[in-house]
Amino acid sequence: PLAEFERIIDVDLHGYANGSRSALRVMLRQRSGTIINVASILGEVPQPYTAAYSMSKAAVIALGRSLRSELSLATSPVHVVTVLPPTLDTPIFQHAGNRTGRALQALPPVYPPTDAVKQILAAWKRPGTPERTVSGAGRAMVVNLLNEAPADVDDVADYAAGRLRGRGPDDAMAVLADRIGA
Repeated sequence: PLAEFERIIDVDLHGYANGSRSALRVMLRQRSGTIINVASILGEVPQPYTAAYSMSKAAVIALGRSLRSELSLATSPVHVVTVLPPTLDTPIFQHAGNRTGRALQALPPVYPPTDAVKQILAAWKRPGTPERTVSGAGRAMVVNLLNEAPADVDDVADYAAGRLRGRGPDDAMAVLADRIGA
């Protein structure tokens, strides 16, 4: 429903824009600071049934890129880092809105939340890397496949949504690994 879509955009996009704006006021005055926005790998590789969420996370990634460009042009010492976690082992799949009539499934591989926390802390300590993905083999496969094999990435997303018939996650991941020589 439209109201749910608008709420996701309002929280996930406007929340980050307003938070960044507020933080920048202080950081620009003090001539230091690091804004760390947490988006999602789904902002780069959307999966079925997550249009609003994936779109909002793509917008958070674009926000970070735009702010970095503007700050660079102004020769500001303020940094903006965007962290892109993959699927994390959190209760989101038990609590997220779901209109499919099916149980939500995590897009494999699934990582512990502590992996994302490590990247957020690393971004704070060393903000020179503008976008950080959470570590693991899945990260390299997803990011590299954006340009290499988008149809195969779609196959994995379809499997996660329960739509890829006759193939399991290991088969789908093997196809992806073979495509990039991993």
